[in-house]
Amino acid sequence: MADFNYRYSVDGDTAANAVNTTALKNEIAASLLITVAINRIDTSGDTLDIIFKAELSEDEHRALDEIVGAHTAPPTLNPTLESGVPIVHIDTPVEPDGKTIMVISPATEGTMTWFTSRGDDMVPTPPATGRGEGQAMSLSFDGPGSKSVEFQFSGATEIHDGRVWYTPVDNWTNADQFSFSVRIPANTPVPNMDGTGNCNLVVVGPGMHAIVPASGDGTHDVDLATASPCYPPRGVPAYYTFGVYDDLRVSTNTEKDELFTLFDFEVNSYFIKNVAMGDPLGIFDIDVYKVELCHMSWLFKLECEKVSEGVGDVGGWLMLFRKDST
Repeated sequence: MADFNYRYSVDGDTAANAVNTTALKNEIAASLLITVAINRIDTSGDTLDIIFKAELSEDEHRALDEIVGAHTAPPTLNPTLESGVPIVHIDTPVEPDGKTIMVISPATEGTMTWFTSRGDDMVPTPPATGRGEGQAMSLSFDGPGSKSVEFQFSGATEIHDGRVWYTPVDNWTNADQFSFSVRIPANTPVPNMDGTGNCNLVVVGPGMHAIVPASGDGTHDVDLATASPCYPPRGVPAYYTFGVYDDLRVSTNTEKDELFTLFDFEVNSYFIKNVAMGDPLGIFDIDVYKVELCHMSWLFKLECEKVSEGVGDVGGWLMLFRKDST
């Protein structure tokens, strides 16, 4: 999804003919009239660019004009005391009573919490969104054996926590195990006979290539709208980025963006591999303090190898962050 930029003049549009970008961002975030998440604020000379993650409505745009017009650019606190001891200044939105609002979240600003035990229906019947209507994250056993199930989400997500459970607990032992992985499809770059392609291929193994962006002089073309990005292994070039609100694109800011690469072969990557089951509670919990950014093209896989005798069921849920479902 493209960013939406609203441009102002520092000298002409702000109350103090100056701007404190941190304070201005907090003033916008605290507005009850603007519901679209702000991405960042850039300044260059007299130019003030306020970038949002979606387009503002007319009322929101008017509210933004008023906030910018009333902005007084409060000074930044002196970073040190006379003794040289650093000062920590927390500049955050506040409630009307002046109390600071503190929200600890590893997720992208503006995303919504999503719990599910199913993937999405990738071809829903309108007007349904298909969210949570796809393949169930569950396996059923009549006895010993190996089974797996794949599911997918219709948009980019940030996976946080999860749980796997198995019943009846008496039919599972430490000899049984499960894994959770992601399958990243291969990309198919098309040869460009005119030498005007948007990418080149770099050999990373026998018959295997990384896809590196080119500026209109490449040997191949790759469709970023349907491409599958991959976290880069050590030593492999990575130039692409995306987010929960952004489509896959070539990064213009490699120092700040989370970078990915493209391969012309399928990649299977494990989040959890061969975890022993048999806990008397029949559950395995995952509780982490960061999120994993996952692309919509990825297929997630729950697999289980049952060695113990007897019937059994395996299920689970995921907690993730994604764009608002409306």
